[in-house]
Amino acid sequence: MSLIDISLGHIDQATMSTHFIFIVGMEKCGTTALANWLVNQQLAQYLVPDVKEPHLFSRPDIRPSLPAAAALPWLDASTSYAHNPHAIAQLPAHNSKIVLCLRNPLQRAWSAYRMKKLLAQQGEGAAQLARDFYSITDPKLVEGMAAQSAYQLQKQAFLQFFPRKSAPHVAQYFDAEIARLRQGSFAERVQYETAFYFSRGGYPFLPVLAMSFYYQALRQLLDKYLPEDIIVLSLHTLEDADNRAHFLHRLLDDQARQKASAAIPLTFSTEHYEFDEAKPDFAAAEWQSLRQTFAYDLTQTATLLQAQNIDTRLLDWQELGRDLPL
Repeated sequence: MSLIDISLGHIDQATMSTHFIFIVGMEKCGTTALANWLVNQQLAQYLVPDVKEPHLFSRPDIRPSLPAAAALPWLDASTSYAHNPHAIAQLPAHNSKIVLCLRNPLQRAWSAYRMKKLLAQQGEGAAQLARDFYSITDPKLVEGMAAQSAYQLQKQAFLQFFPRKSAPHVAQYFDAEIARLRQGSFAERVQYETAFYFSRGGYPFLPVLAMSFYYQALRQLLDKYLPEDIIVLSLHTLEDADNRAHFLHRLLDDQARQKASAAIPLTFSTEHYEFDEAKPDFAAAEWQSLRQTFAYDLTQTATLLQAQNIDTRLLDWQELGRDLPL
């Protein structure tokens, strides 16, 4: 099956109203730009004021109390939800729309690696990147950056995902993974994560590959939600006004189309930060195994989308499959 040949017809908007919007992933696929656009266009409001990624449903010590329906839908754009069965189980099942942003898996993995390694450096460059990023996603964290390094803030935020009793062990493991990121290359990181996955059935902390696999996340979401509740997209397809109108029709209702004229600006990128490692040539022979692995997952994802009759108008299959043997 050719991914580019997949084109599903229009799927009607469900009759239910949208009280909650969850942009559950994927990391480094434009979720920040999309979330900020929805808020700035007054199409949604953050579930936690000013915080794009509160990760409320991922934390073991919190059972979120959801607010009542309001004039604008509540928005939570925590990318930690996509591959987290615990989080998905806690998300409200009704009156919710689930948005999944996808990107070429090779490019997404490199972008994730670049971001995480930059933050791991612990220098002023890392601190500036963190200030720039958190000023958009969680301004409250920026207030403490004068007293704490970006690395320490990242570490403290990470510890919130685990029981307090395990904190010393988690902190030690986190430090080890940060050191590994600082000292290695992208190729070494890919090799390490692949071996880790095959030996332990999961990924290490701070993975760069995990969110380039889309089938598992989509499968878990479909175990809970109807196909019409799930919107999959490549962010750049929303540069087209008709596509933005289609997106808002599926996300909200026809009345939202009138706000589709404003384009979605790029909110954050690591491209202008100095980085001491050249971007890989993913067409080279050394990446054949990774290309094949991502190609298989993307083909399975496409088959699942088609089988479930999920609207794929907003996916750019050509970009998703670039450099992959499909």
